Amino acid sequence: VQASLMPINISSKWDFNNQQLNYSSKIMGYNFRYRLLITPQSEVEFDATHYKAAVESVSIAPFAIQKSDTTITNYSIRYNHFWIAQNNFYHRWGPGAEIGYASFPLLDFVDNSTLKMSKVTDLVLGLYLNYSYPLLPSWLFLGKAGLNYGTGVGNEGRLSTESNFSYYIDVGSKWSV
Repeated sequence: VQASLMPINISSKWDFNNQQLNYSSKIMGYNFRYRLLITPQSEVEFDATHYKAAVESVSIAPFAIQKSDTTITNYSIRYNHFWIAQNNFYHRWGPGAEIGYASFPLLDFVDNSTLKMSKVTDLVLGLYLNYSYPLLPSWLFLGKAGLNYGTGVGNEGRLSTESNFSYYIDVGSKWSV
């Protein structure tokens, strides 16, 4: 079981009629992860992340952005399969797959000239590769590279997409006591 606070930086830059808006919000999110080790080669993870995205009032003629916020909650279930190196149990690599429910913050129209913080939700499918390598007896290097596909299922109203892709690389470390 892992529970953590994590800093999240949401930023956006867009142009309209030669005017620019650079939006940035630094917030703290909460993350909970439960990992079930079925065998040394197989594991299942449940992951949940929760945070609030907010924007302050600002005017960019002809638009006005209202001070507003929205709550973002993401869930996913992952399955990981590993091949383990013969010389070290913690040196392992392998594929993984996930299915999840994801929300993404965005600005939505209240009327023809006013925007507020809102969100779009989607059912997400993902494929990725995991890698871990022991740097020291209690310290692991962790890496993950993958592709997420937003299916468009679960979207509602005019804040919807048909489908989308995102690629990612996560690099980190794990220290065990």
